[in-house]
Amino acid sequence: HVMKNHDIIGIDFDYTFDYKYKGVDNGLSAYSSYVELTRDRDLDGNIANKTIKKLVNTSNQLTDYFYRLIKKKYRKIYMFNGRNNNYRPLLQVSKILKKEIHNLEFSGDRNRIFDLRHFLPFDSNFIANEIENFWKKTKKKNLKLVDKYILMWEKFQTQKHKEFFSVKQKKNLLPINWNNNKRNIIFFCNSEDESLTGGRDHFYKVFKNQRDAIEKTYKMIKIEDGFQTIDFWVRMHPRMTGLNWDFLIETTNLKKKFRDLNLILPKSEISSYAILKKSSLIIAPASSLSMEAVHHNIPVINIQNEPFTVLKGSYLPKNENDFKKLIFTKKLKPRSAIA
Repeated sequence: HVMKNHDIIGIDFDYTFDYKYKGVDNGLSAYSSYVELTRDRDLDGNIANKTIKKLVNTSNQLTDYFYRLIKKKYRKIYMFNGRNNNYRPLLQVSKILKKEIHNLEFSGDRNRIFDLRHFLPFDSNFIANEIENFWKKTKKKNLKLVDKYILMWEKFQTQKHKEFFSVKQKKNLLPINWNNNKRNIIFFCNSEDESLTGGRDHFYKVFKNQRDAIEKTYKMIKIEDGFQTIDFWVRMHPRMTGLNWDFLIETTNLKKKFRDLNLILPKSEISSYAILKKSSLIIAPASSLSMEAVHHNIPVINIQNEPFTVLKGSYLPKNENDFKKLIFTKKLKPRSAIA
């Protein structure tokens, strides 16, 4: 889009995703800022249009400013968090001008800082390559640390759900109708707004969205098995608690459409970790649960690209037939515990 000034005329989801100004993805950076605060994935909110325009306008002005500033004076740039509309222009302009840049971010538990250089934290190939390089350089590979970390992470996540989302899951609590004699396949939902801020590379490869994936998985199992030997569970993330955006309501409403769908709501006290450890197969978009499942020797199908799929830790189906084969492979093995 060529513009004579900073103003944009109209806005929608596709326009926002594809909008660039002087080579900088200011539409996507504005989307990232807006969605982080509102969780309005599809830009349905009353203030979406007005807010995105203002955020883009700010990013465009920053883009012009950084082009003028960096071109002349600076050789090396250090910055913190390059995701949002007030940061990403600096990252992108520095990259375009081929300056040395260090984009710093906290790790998930905020006790370490990573230098992502000129990459963003959701660049799957970059993260996977960094992990592989680290693994190759590490002479003493202490796998006991992995066991320790997984236990620590489980405790950290449980506490986070309680503090941030007011959801207190009861340790080891399984659904009343849980049957250990069946193959229990669990679909772990995420809130679907976070990962999209990385751009179109993070869109689903086989399905339109999570709801589409859940509905098609349910129908596959119903037709092929009739829920005789397989139970299918959908666990909504605690992060979805109290939100009323259409894409979340659609997931909840699947229970009305399919009466025998085992849907576990965000507020439920049922333990995500209890059902994970007892499951036969996990399906998820990009999720840390993928790694935890494989650690517990459970195979994982990811429906979205993430570093773990690049490292061959989980299965990433190419199409619906490929997905179906994985679903009905009774003795499907975890792809790689080392990943």
